[in-house]
Amino acid sequence: MRISSVNYSAYNSKQPAFEKRVEISNPFLYQTDPSYHSKELANNSFRVTVISLAVAAVAGSLLKLRMKNIVPESIIEIADKNIGLNKLKYKNAARYLKKKLLYPIKAAMEGDEKFIYGDKLKSGLILTAQNATEGKKAISALLEHAKEIGIYTMEIPPNLKKNGRIKWVYKAIEDAKEYYKTSNGDYTIINIGDISNLANLKISKTKFTNVEEKLREINKQKYPGVVWVGYTDAGASLPYFYNNAPILITKLVD
Repeated sequence: MRISSVNYSAYNSKQPAFEKRVEISNPFLYQTDPSYHSKELANNSFRVTVISLAVAAVAGSLLKLRMKNIVPESIIEIADKNIGLNKLKYKNAARYLKKKLLYPIKAAMEGDEKFIYGDKLKSGLILTAQNATEGKKAISALLEHAKEIGIYTMEIPPNLKKNGRIKWVYKAIEDAKEYYKTSNGDYTIINIGDISNLANLKISKTKFTNVEEKLREINKQKYPGVVWVGYTDAGASLPYFYNNAPILITKLVD
């Protein structure tokens, strides 16, 4: 800061004669050092940078917390090794179905938003197997496991004719959708059985049946709380259009 002395003569000459002269207790005038503004700007910039970094760190921590599983994966485990997927001889398939299907459903039911609103939870499952018997056993084990951990399930009745099977699927979907509302967010797994019994499977179909279109259009926005599962031993003939839907397609392998 630079200090300049006061010029008394200039001051006295401008004061009217009839006014009492103001006594000046400090005979100096203070002028701001030009470099002070630069220092102040630098300090402000530093302060803004520090605050921005702090905000970014907090935001990063919140994002990590949001992405972290708030529901433990152990929630889908059953102690009894003779129940559900635990008894399945295809251990890799069992682990995959737990992690990719059952855990997202259970986590969504517990309120984990990344599964409720994200794309980690699929609305359908097609399990391909070498033979229909193995596929049926695996899906039955899956539903048994789901029941044990508190997920509501519905199974297509046996011995229905084709029209009866299709009608049952439609009704089950609507019932599951309604159950989601009345239960305040609980999911339903619908076992539609062998999907080959609902429609002929062909890789490059140009026309799809109504039930195939229905299965493909099921998603969390239009049909919240609805997840359907089925199996087939004709995996090589699965229509390509299933790949563009929120459907999990996996093989029954060890």
